[in-house]
Parts: sequence; C-alpha cells; structure tokens
Amino acid sequence: MPGLINFTTKTMNKNIRHSCTTLFVLLVIFITGCKDQWDQRDLISDTALQNNLSVQIAQNSDLSIFYQYVIKTGYDKILAASKTYTVFAPNNTAMQGVASTILTDSAKLKQFIGNHIVNLAITTNMAASPLRLKTLNGKNGVLTSGTFEGSNILKANLYANNGILHIIDAAVIPKMSIWEFINSQTALGQKQIAYIKSQNYVYQDTTLATVTGVDGNGRPILKPGTGLVNKNYYLDQTADLRDEDQQFTYIILTDAAFDAENNKVTKYFTTSTADSTKTLAALNVTKDLVIPGVYQQPQLPDTLLSVKRVKVPLLRGTTIVQSYNASNGIVYVMTGVNFRLTDKIPTIVIQGEDAAFFARTDRAANIAIRLRNDPSGVPYKDLFISGTGLPASFYSGYRVRDANSVTYKVYQRAINEQLSAGTAATATAPPVLPTPILFNQQISVFSPFTAVTNFGYQSVAYMNYNEVLVGTYVNTRYGYLKITASGANSTSVNANSISLDYLKFVPVLP
Repeated sequence: MPGLINFTTKTMNKNIRHSCTTLFVLLVIFITGCKDQWDQRDLISDTALQNNLSVQIAQNSDLSIFYQYVIKTGYDKILAASKTYTVFAPNNTAMQGVASTILTDSAKLKQFIGNHIVNLAITTNMAASPLRLKTLNGKNGVLTSGTFEGSNILKANLYANNGILHIIDAAVIPKMSIWEFINSQTALGQKQIAYIKSQNYVYQDTTLATVTGVDGNGRPILKPGTGLVNKNYYLDQTADLRDEDQQFTYIILTDAAFDAENNKVTKYFTTSTADSTKTLAALNVTKDLVIPGVYQQPQLPDTLLSVKRVKVPLLRGTTIVQSYNASNGIVYVMTGVNFRLTDKIPTIVIQGEDAAFFARTDRAANIAIRLRNDPSGVPYKDLFISGTGLPASFYSGYRVRDANSVTYKVYQRAINEQLSAGTAATATAPPVLPTPILFNQQISVFSPFTAVTNFGYQSVAYMNYNEVLVGTYVNTRYGYLKITASGANSTSVNANSISLDYLKFVPVLP
C-alpha cells in the first residue's frame, strides 16, 4: 500500500505542474488577446473609464440637449449608479427634430428618454445578427452592427465605468404596442375595434386588493375599489397584444371587410339571442387576425397561420391600406382576408380513447386502450370495451364544447378484431376455424336544446379500417354537445362490445 500512495502522490504532483504550466500559457494568451483588443478600442481612455455614463454624456458637448432632458427626467442619477447600462444618445442635431409635445409632457418625456437606455453593457460587435434589447421604458429596440431602431450609430462603443455609450443620428421615438395602436385609432377599422373594446372588463385581484377582514367562511374581505385590474376577454382568448416581449402580425379589417367576414360565419354561431350570436361571430373572425411573428412587406406570404392555427389567406384579392411598425410587431389595415369556411368552421374529431365518462365507473377491467398498426403500417390508438361482466347498453361518453350551428355528417372508424376460439381437429371431426364475432353499437348525440339523436345500432364489420357514415346531425344551436358510443342491449360476452378509433363530425358547407 505505501508504494501505491507514493505513486499516486508523484502522479498528482506531475499533473499539478502540468496544469499550472497550461494555465500560465492560457493566461498569457488571454492577456495578450485582451491587450490587442484594448489597444484597438475605439475612443477609450483611462479618463473615460474613470467616469460613469452620466458624466460621460455631460462632458460631450454634442449631447448637451439630450443630457438636459436626462437630468429633467432623473435618469442622470440612474446613469450615475453602479448598475451597468448602455445608452444610445441622440446628438444635438437629432434632438432638434423631437416634437415639443414629447419634450413638454413629463410622462412622454420620461418614456422617450427611457427608450434610449438598456440594461447591461452592449457593444455593436454583439449584433452580428439583429438583437432585440429591452429598454428602460419597457419597450424593445433592435440593434444591428451599425444601427439602433433604424438610427445610424455615429460613434460606437464609448466606454464608461458602468457601461457603454453610443451616439446616434436620430432620436428613437417610442413606438406604440399593437394594443396601444388599436386603442388609438379613430378612423379605419372602427367596427372591429369597437368589438374589441366591448370586451373590456375590470376584475378585483385578491393579491393586489386591500384586505379589511375575514368572513364567516374564512375568506378575506376586500376593500371595494382596491386591486382593480383592467382586462379584455378578446386578449384572454387570443393573445396578449400588450406584451412587449412577444411579436405579432396583426390585421385590422376595414368596416366593409369586417362586415363581409362576419356575414359569412354568423349563421354558424346561432345562440339564444341576436346579440350573443353577433359577439360569437365577431370573435370567430377576429381571433384569427392575430399571427405569431413579424411578417414584413414585400416578403409577406399569401397565407399565414393564426395563433389558433387557422389559415389566413392575406393577399388574395385584398389590399393593405395602412401599416404600422409597432413595438411588439406590425399592424396591417386590410380590405379583407377572405377566410375559407372550411378553415373557420372546422371538422370535429373525437378520439375514442379520450372518453370523458363511462356508463359506470366500476368496469375498468373491461376497458382497454389498444395500440395498433393498420394494414398500411400506420399506427393508431383506439378504445375497446368487452369481456365478462360488461353490463348491457354500456357506453363511453364524450364532450364537445364548441360545436357550430350547422348540419354535420357523422362518421366513425371502429375496428372489430373479435374472432371465435375455433376447435382443433379430432379423430371424428375436422377443425373448426375461428370466425369473426360481429357486434352492434350505437352513436347518440345529446344537446341541451334539442331531443337526443340516436343513429341506431349498426354492425361493426370485422377488420374494416375505413370510415363509415353513421348519419347526419343537425345542430341548431352553437355550443355544447354530449356524445355516447353504446354497446348492444345484451350481457352476452363479445356481443355487447364497443370499439372506437374516432368519430368525425364534418360540417356540410356551401
């Protein structure tokens, strides 16, 4: 054992000497590389590195107007702090072009100055590809190797002891978000905007409200008028167009186009009142006018996918009458989008294995989810219910929440693999080969507004992988449906089986 310890110690010493030598070489390379970079830095001096950004800006005569407003907004104190920032400072010529409505309004001025400051030290060589940088006013600005938000960088990478200063040739006016743009419009797209604004609501956030006590059930009593938050149902159901950290392409339709698209779909959203029908139709149109990502002209494709994965055929016989580059994307005001009914009124597909309920909860032993391949080798998953003890007329149940008011053709795919056991040959009788065991099942549709529709029991053919038309269902009211797949009214084993790969409700459209 002493020999082993001695060997290990020598080996360790050798490794340590080798590691130290390697570290020394790397350190020399690092220092040399840093020295080369340091010697080649643009406009860096020992004096500059002793000053913070606030002092750097103050000492540059070409930034005197900008610095005047930095002081007025209190950002001079922020830029003198130890935290690291990058400032894109407009020179005096650029500042002379800023509207007085911004410079004389304290809120707008603070937003404006904050639009030129970002957290962390960012140099132009970090922007080999465009970078989105969060500014102190909550917006995002795009930096390239030579521009910031389209303004040319005249002098780059001026170092201070708490960050980087860049001098630009044009002031960066804060852009509106898509949501701010929608709410600012008073001319184009007023019908669409009126619908969106009608979806505003206020709720009381219990985490923000003032608690004045506790009720008899132990729930907090909230002071009225506190913790109120402005919300919008349209944003809740589509995407948050206020979010500065996401990017969207948004379409506002002219009034004529909005009416045309609503008229196209209104009858498929029939409810108990004309007003709620109108609101549902408007949601169906507008929810697919939100597209993830930014698509600029002239690269704008003729078809995009909305946040709801619906095809948006933008440029088929339509015109862009206005566009706006927002802080979180782009807005197009258009004379139409020409949605296809087949995209707006979709086919409903119900997977058999996704049953929401069963006739009884104590028959798990009879219920199986099968993993199979069809004759072409395509995998599928289905529901199969069978076996001893299965009650008569057992069923699996499904819920659909957004069925349109339309006539549906109902199809099912149900695979029957049941075979009789057969018998082996005997001395006096030939073998009896297994034969298919057929069973019947029924699809039923329940609506809160109409009588149940039973399509009648139909035989499930042996090893048939095709869709089978079950029948036609007329849905008179938009909304909720309950659907069941029922076995035969029998307790005979295998006679009351249920098999379901999927149901498909295909709308009959013009």
